[in-house]
Amino acid sequence: NDTEWNDTAWKGTDSSKRFNELVIAARAELDDAKRREMYVECQTLINDDGGTICPMFANYINAMDKSVSFPDQTAANWNLDGGKMMERWWFS
Repeated sequence: NDTEWNDTAWKGTDSSKRFNELVIAARAELDDAKRREMYVECQTLINDDGGTICPMFANYINAMDKSVSFPDQTAANWNLDGGKMMERWWFS
């Protein structure tokens, strides 16, 4: 379990071993539905037994409404304004 994504030292459990097997298999899986299920299981394993708190799994959807205002200058990673969106954006 000495993998490059193991920054929380999550190893030695049945779940961590299953996770590593699933990640490798999912990367090679060509069937979209099957690959999705494999990644869902990976996320479940991380949530239930992993070494980090995962409050959400981003699906990279972004939307804006005219009622949301923000400063003239935003961070380079515009979608979240450098993690300051909650402090710097407002409803107009």
